[in-house]
Amino acid sequence: MRRKYSQVRDLKNGKEEVRGFYNSAVDYFSKEFNVPKKDFPKLRFVSGEHMAYDQVDNVIKVGDEEFISNMGDSIGEELGHYVRAKLRGRVGKEVEEKEAHSDEFYGFLGSKALY
Repeated sequence: MRRKYSQVRDLKNGKEEVRGFYNSAVDYFSKEFNVPKKDFPKLRFVSGEHMAYDQVDNVIKVGDEEFISNMGDSIGEELGHYVRAKLRGRVGKEVEEKEAHSDEFYGFLGSKALY
């Protein structure tokens, strides 16, 4: 069965395209939230996983199965998680269970911020 949408691994320059879009999103979030660009998470490309923000390591993992058509929402969501962690002084620490719902809400807001 053929997929309808391209994944990162399907594109010749997929990683470079993701990096370019990510850098543009970081520019926007940096200005909006007054956070230095150097503090934002680094990208790590991994096999098989979808995108996720690792708050402990301050890394956004981009899976090669991530759909390019979802890239804006996905990057925005993960940057929303990062901004919340940064504002609360929690970068480098585990997300506490009692804060999981509000953390997901910031992810939701981040996914809408790029529109």
